[in-house]
Amino acid sequence: MKKFITLSVVFAFITLTLTVSLVGGIYLIQSKVSFKLPEGKHILVLGNSRTEQSVDDRIFSRATNFSQGAEAYLYSYCKLRKFLAENEQVDTVLLSFRGRTVRLDDEQFFSKMYMADKIPHYLTLLEREDIAVFSGEKASFIYAVLQSPFLFFKEKIFNQASTIGAYFESHRNKLQVDIMRRNRKADRERDANISIYQKTYLLKIAELCKSKDVELILLNVPMYKPEVYGEKELSDDFHEAYMPDVKYMDYSSFPLPDSCYGDITHLNYRGARIFSQYLQERFSADVKEIGEGNRWVYGEPAE
Repeated sequence: MKKFITLSVVFAFITLTLTVSLVGGIYLIQSKVSFKLPEGKHILVLGNSRTEQSVDDRIFSRATNFSQGAEAYLYSYCKLRKFLAENEQVDTVLLSFRGRTVRLDDEQFFSKMYMADKIPHYLTLLEREDIAVFSGEKASFIYAVLQSPFLFFKEKIFNQASTIGAYFESHRNKLQVDIMRRNRKADRERDANISIYQKTYLLKIAELCKSKDVELILLNVPMYKPEVYGEKELSDDFHEAYMPDVKYMDYSSFPLPDSCYGDITHLNYRGARIFSQYLQERFSADVKEIGEGNRWVYGEPAE
């Protein structure tokens, strides 16, 4: 029995030592990754799956899209901090924004699986103040960090690039299914309270852009029937209450046929092509039309 316990302790020690060594080695590798953007790319697109699937930076050629599905503003902030430090040419940041986004479920934000999905990719971008956010979930944070080697080798084996975001060409065509789901089961609102973490890091993003003399524009991309599903009042109220000095461009009513939607809130590649071509041709002109209140809504007369 004594021998078994000794062997178990030795095995556990060796396993822990190897894991920590692997995490440290991968951290060093990831910390050397360049965030330098191609010449001519001066607009940075960040946010969640809505911008991830809507802004094709191969068409909107002045922009680089580093949005990522289910991305909390904390991770957008960490990326932005790094990109701005390495790219003086960036003068504009387009950030995905919608009423529901600022109400990201805090239980999801601190869930073990969500943290394990995000933290390994962002570990080298987290500073002390960011890590402190997870002080109440130390076990889940450590678990997420220890996933780094598994994700790293998985990506190498399957020839996947370790990603912190990019344009995603969606071929999803589930609009009618999504409509039926919402009609069959009322889309119950989440707690109307604004997430303190989403609000905090959204304001940090605004402060960072201001300090770097970079223009931040909140971007609400096209969606199906925004008058029904768009929560326009929540978006407008948040902008007016907390970020009135930041420009807000609402393209939610941008006209597209049903075939351009992957579901109610996301475009597929057809919609992304049309919307991105519009941005390529008209975005600068639209920005100039932003008037009183720093708010611009597609289809409404300029103030």
